[in-house]
Amino acid sequence: MMATGVAALLALLLGGGAYLATDVGPKAARMTTRWVCPCVFVEQRELQACVDDMVVNTTPITRIELDPGTESATATALLFFESRATRVPGQSCRMEY
Repeated sequence: MMATGVAALLALLLGGGAYLATDVGPKAARMTTRWVCPCVFVEQRELQACVDDMVVNTTPITRIELDPGTESATATALLFFESRATRVPGQSCRMEY
């Protein structure tokens, strides 16, 4: 009886964790690229200054990559969810995915 209760609790925790990851991961990636791309490529600020000014600090769960050649920022959250934004000349940045 106790083993069934422990198994049910473990399933609930894993299911809740998976739900949160699929909700938080994509949002964190999109928020990061939406903030970092224009900050770096339009305002021409340093990445660290942009990260320091983020309203919600997503850096504990995201990795940010900048490509100066294409003027794009890519954020990967929780090792799986990815978002990319590229600067559009004369405008700001366009979210790609």
